[in-house]
Amino acid sequence: MAEDPRIYVRIHRDLSARIADGSLPAGSRLNIGTLADEYGGVARETVQRAIRMLAADGLVTRYPGIGWIVE
Repeated sequence: MAEDPRIYVRIHRDLSARIADGSLPAGSRLNIGTLADEYGGVARETVQRAIRMLAADGLVTRYPGIGWIVE
């Protein structure tokens, strides 16, 4: 299968894998700015889109005033 050209899909897959392998354990806070830098300076909206996909998968939850937390 060819790699998806959409950056947010690749970020979503990578973060999903990191959650699955435990390198992002439950309770970890996802910082959008830090992740944007980590993924080569992509736009914050790109990371937000990937994180919203993780939320749809039930892997993260947004807590107002706290941010996105791995479940």
